[in-house]
Amino acid sequence: MRLKLTIARALALLLVSTILLGSGSYLQAQDADALVRVRDRQLRTKEERERVLAETLNAAREAGNASDWTRAAGFLNRAGRLQWGLHQPETALVTFQEVRTTLQQSPESREYIDSLNGSAAVYNDLSKCVEAGPLTTQALQLSERSNYI
Repeated sequence: MRLKLTIARALALLLVSTILLGSGSYLQAQDADALVRVRDRQLRTKEERERVLAETLNAAREAGNASDWTRAAGFLNRAGRLQWGLHQPETALVTFQEVRTTLQQSPESREYIDSLNGSAAVYNDLSKCVEAGPLTTQALQLSERSNYI
């Protein structure tokens, strides 16, 4: 009887540990993404931004060649933000759309949602609110379903 209780406690502890560790890695990924965004905003010159954009597009291509679609999509979202910051809104929109095409089987992934938000931000910046609205609504709905903040 005592052995059964010990095993049950061990299993319960393992379950709780797994849940906590899993949520911790998710938060670490969000923190890492936030740090990258801050660093990208700190790039001072056009040449620095273009260099980082080229490196990011190369990393996306390498990840895609390795069939790591989620990682490739993350790099493409970063590239889209950099293109937008370089005043290339049409190129950024194409890049964000490429993310959604790549991840069409995973619409609740954070990368897919980030691409919707990226496109909506670009359209908003271009004063094309009619185009931005549905993207924002879709991003919000997917975020709520997947608990992505």
